[in-house]
Amino acid sequence: MSLRYRMYLLGAFGLSPLLAASAWNEFADRSLREQELRANLAQEASFVASEFHRRIEGTHSLLQTLAVLPVLRGTGSVTCDDLFTLIRPQIPALVALAATDRQGNVTCASDRQPGEILPSIADRPHFKAALENDRPALGVHAF
Repeated sequence: MSLRYRMYLLGAFGLSPLLAASAWNEFADRSLREQELRANLAQEASFVASEFHRRIEGTHSLLQTLAVLPVLRGTGSVTCDDLFTLIRPQIPALVALAATDRQGNVTCASDRQPGEILPSIADRPHFKAALENDRPALGVHAF
């Protein structure tokens, strides 16, 4: 074997621990970055979930407050439709705000035109849940 090949072999043999250490460090760094990424994703998901929970709780509190207002019971100087029309723009997350009687008939709504009769919601899951729990319920988007 010539001297040149021996030198290459010696250089390769001498560099192999350095290359192995470099490869190991890259693998360890990748694992660490993956763990950090997973932790960041879990933290972001937790934040989003808490934000949704906060909004739902806020809307639920609003519904409980509205449920005791005299205007929803048919008394007062402003109509229920007018009240809901005033409140709805203050809460951008709400598309519409409506109240029903125990039969599912819409008694007032923020998006109802004067004289318009809206369909019953007695068959909707959120209406059934509200009756079962005797608490206001959030509905879903309907077309």
